[in-house]
Amino acid sequence: MNTSEHGDQQSLAGRATELTQLERMFRDVREHPGRGRLVILSGAPGIGKTALARGVLARIVEADPHAVALAAHCVEDLTRHRSYGPFRDLLAQLSSVASTAGLSSIVRKEVPAWLPGAAPSAGRNALFDQFLALCRSIARQRPLLLYIDDLQWSDRSSLDLLARLGYALTSLPVLALVTYEETAAANAVSIKGVQHRVGPNAVELTVRELESEAVLKLADQLLDGSLPGEFGDWLVDAARGNALRAEQYLSWLVEQKILRKRLFRYSIRESELPDQAARTKELILARLDGLEPNVRWTLEAGTLAGAVIDSAVVAGQLGKKGEEVLAQLRTVEGPYGLIEEIGERRWASGARSVHFRFRHPLIRKLVRERVSGKRREHLLTRAAETLERLAGEGAPEIADEIAALYMTANQRPRLHEWSLKAAHLAERLYALYETEDFLRIAAQTTDVELDRVRIEYRLASLYGATQREPEAEALLETVYERARECEDPATEVGAGTTLGWLRLERSVPPLQLAELSGRLVDKARSAETPRELVMALDLSCVVAERVGRAEEALLMAEEGLYVAEQTGDAETVAQAAYRLARVHVSWGSPEEGRALAQRALDVFGQVDELSGVAVCHDLLGLANFRAGDWDGALHHWELALESMEAAGVSDQKILMQVNIAELLTLRGEFDRALRLFISSLELAEELDDQSLARRCRSGMARLEFERGDYAAVLEQTEEIRQLLPESGAWRDDFQTTAIRALAYLELGDEVQAWHEAARLEQLYQGKEGWFERRAEGDAVRIRVIDLDSDAWLAGMVAQQGIGETVDKDPYGEGFLRYHQAHVLAREKPAEARAAAERAVELFTKLGATPMLTRAQSWLDEFPDLAPESEEPSGDEIDEDKLDKWFDSLEG
Repeated sequence: MNTSEHGDQQSLAGRATELTQLERMFRDVREHPGRGRLVILSGAPGIGKTALARGVLARIVEADPHAVALAAHCVEDLTRHRSYGPFRDLLAQLSSVASTAGLSSIVRKEVPAWLPGAAPSAGRNALFDQFLALCRSIARQRPLLLYIDDLQWSDRSSLDLLARLGYALTSLPVLALVTYEETAAANAVSIKGVQHRVGPNAVELTVRELESEAVLKLADQLLDGSLPGEFGDWLVDAARGNALRAEQYLSWLVEQKILRKRLFRYSIRESELPDQAARTKELILARLDGLEPNVRWTLEAGTLAGAVIDSAVVAGQLGKKGEEVLAQLRTVEGPYGLIEEIGERRWASGARSVHFRFRHPLIRKLVRERVSGKRREHLLTRAAETLERLAGEGAPEIADEIAALYMTANQRPRLHEWSLKAAHLAERLYALYETEDFLRIAAQTTDVELDRVRIEYRLASLYGATQREPEAEALLETVYERARECEDPATEVGAGTTLGWLRLERSVPPLQLAELSGRLVDKARSAETPRELVMALDLSCVVAERVGRAEEALLMAEEGLYVAEQTGDAETVAQAAYRLARVHVSWGSPEEGRALAQRALDVFGQVDELSGVAVCHDLLGLANFRAGDWDGALHHWELALESMEAAGVSDQKILMQVNIAELLTLRGEFDRALRLFISSLELAEELDDQSLARRCRSGMARLEFERGDYAAVLEQTEEIRQLLPESGAWRDDFQTTAIRALAYLELGDEVQAWHEAARLEQLYQGKEGWFERRAEGDAVRIRVIDLDSDAWLAGMVAQQGIGETVDKDPYGEGFLRYHQAHVLAREKPAEARAAAERAVELFTKLGATPMLTRAQSWLDEFPDLAPESEEPSGDEIDEDKLDKWFDSLEG
C-alpha cells in the first residue's frame, strides 16, 4: 500500500549508487526485523534529495504492494509553527487509507491521544510511546517506511519525537527517511542534536552532484527525444551537476521555444541561449514572468494559502469558483511544471479540494516574494478565514495553521484569538516549544491587562516545567504582584503557589517561605476560591514538613482534604487524600496513611487515572517499606510499575524501576537489581533525561557499595559528579557524597572521608525538614566526628538520628545502630555490642542480607571486654556542642 506520492523514475538518472544503498538498508530492516534505520539524505539545494527519496519509496512499494509508505513535507515559515506538524501529517495520511488497508483498529488502539479532539495523554513521553507503539504494530504486519521532506523547516517538537523514534529503531523494524539541507536561516532547525541522540541507528548519505552522463540522461528523459550534440555539452556546463538547474534550464528553453522538437530530435537556436552562469533563481523568475497573468495571480495566492496549495482555499482567497481555480492550477502542473498534485481532501463543510505543492521550495519562495503590501495581507486573511470556514467544528485541530497565517497579516484581534487556540492545541500535545511561542504572541496581542497577566502566568508555569527556573521565578514575581493589583485572587494564589514550589526546589530555606504560604492560604480563604485554597494548603503542608512541624503539616493536609471534598471534584479529593496520606506515612502514622492512600487509590481507579493509581501504589509501597514489610513494598511498587507502563509515563516508570532495584539491592539480589538499573539507565538516555540517568547511576553505585567493591563506588560516583549541573541537583549530590564518604571510611581513608563529610554538611544547610535518605548522611556524621576523637559527641548524633528512625524507618535505624557500634566500641563495648545486636535483629527481620552480613561479621569479631567504667549518662543532647562542631566543617 503506497500512501506517498510516486516519484518520477526519470528524475533518478545517475542515482544507481544511492538507490542500491537505500534498497540494501530496507532489505536489512526486512531480513533483520529487530532493527530499523534512520537515513538522512543531505546535500545542496536542488541536488535531487527529494527526487531520490520519493523514487526509492516508489520502487520499494512497487516491489512489495503491501508496504506502508507515509510521506510528509515541511514548509519554510509554516511547519515550524505546527506542533509535530510532519508527524501529524503522517498520521492523517495513514488514517485516510487505514480502512482500506485494514489498519483502522490499530490506529484507534495505539494512538488515541493523537486523534482529533482527544483528551491529553499522561505526558509527552506517553504521547511518544503511543506513536512508537503504532509503528511497532504496523511493522508486525507490513513493511513500514516513514519519509519527511525538508526537515530543516520542521518544528522543534518534531525533532524530539524523531530522536525518540531513531533511538527506538534498535528494536523497531522501520525505515525512516528524511531529507535535510544545512542552512544559516534563522527559522531553520539543526539535525545535529538528533544525530547525536540517535547514535549508530542514524546514517547520513550525502547526495552527490550529477555526472555529465547523468545530466544528459536526465535531459533525454525530460524531453523524450535526442538532444543536439553541441547543446549537450552546453547543458552539462550550465547544470553544474545540479538536477534543479538542469530542469529549469530545459523547461525555460522549451517554454520560450528556443529548444524545439522536430519529429524525434530537438533543434536549438544557439544565438538565443541564456548565460550559462545564470542563477537558478533567475531561471525560475523568467518562467514565472512567462505565465498568463491570471495563472500567475492564482499561483501567488497559493503560496499564501497554507502549507500546501489547496484549490478550495485559493478559490476563497480570490473569490472565484473552485473549478476555475483548479483549471488554472492544472496549467502549471506536470512532471517538470512548477507544481504537482499530492492528493484530494474532503472538508467538514462538505467541500472537496485538490492539494498541490511546488516542485521545489525555491519556486514557492520566489513566487511568495512577489506578493507584498495590502494584497499580501488580504490574501493571508482570506486564507485563514477560508480555512476556518472549511474546517468547521474541526478548526481547533488546525488552529496552529490558522494562527500562522494571521501572524503575517495585520489582524491583531484574530491573531490573539487563534494564538490562544493554537497554544491550547500545543499544550494538549505537550509541544512545549510551540506552546511557548503562541503564548508569547497571545500576550503581545491583547490590550486587556488581566488577560495578559493570566497568559503570562501560563507562560511562567511552562518555564518552570522546562527547567528554566530563573526565568520562571522572575516572571512569576511580576505576575504575582500584577495579579494583586488587578484584584484577581485566583491568579494571585496560583502564581504565588507556583513561585513557592520553585523556591523550595532551588533550596530556599523553608522558613523563608512560611510567610508567603500563609499569606496565600489566607487570600484563598477570604476569596473563597476552593481549588486555589487546596493548592496553597498543599504548599503550606510541605513547608511545614520541611521545617519539622509535623502537627502543622497534618492540620494543613487535613484542611486541604476537607476543602477538596467541598469542590465535589473526585480527582481533587483524591489528590488531597494522597497528600494527607504522605504526611501520615512520613511522620509516624503509617496505618492512617495507608487507609488514605487506599481511598485515593480507589478514586483514581474509578476515574481510570492511571498516573494517580501509580503514585498511590508508590506511596503504599513506601509505607510498607518504612514499616519493615519489604515484601508488601515490593508488591505495591510492582503494581505501580504496571500502572505506569499502561499509562505510558516512561519517566515515572524509570523512577519506579529504580525504587524496586534499590530495594532488591538492600536485600542482596544484586543480579536482578543490576538488570533493572541498566534497563532504566538505557530508557533514561533514550529520553535524554539527565536527572533520571543520574538517579540510575547513583543506585548502581549503591549496589557496588553493598557488594563491597568500594573502588568501583568511588569511580562511579566521580563520574556522577562530573554530570551534576551547577544547581538544582542537591539530592543527587547528597546521595553521591554520602556513599563516597562511607566508601572512604570502609577503605580507611580518613582524610578523604572528612572532606566528603564537610561537603555533606554544606548540602544539609536549609534542608532541615528533608527526611528522605537521611540515615546515610547521619552515619557519615557519626563516623567522622569519631575520627576527631570525640566519641561522646558522635554518640549524641547517633542517639539523635536513631530517635528519628525508631518505629519509622527500621532499615535506617539498623544502619545507624551498626555505625553507632563502631563509635562505642572503644569506650563502651557493652553498649556497642547491644547496638550491633539490635542492628542484626533489624536486618534479619527485613531480609537486608548485605548489611546483616556486615553487622554479624562485626559482632562475631568483637572481643569480650570488661564492662566500661561508670560515666555520666549522656541522655541529654548538647545542642550547642553539636552546632559548634558542625559549624567548624563550613570552613
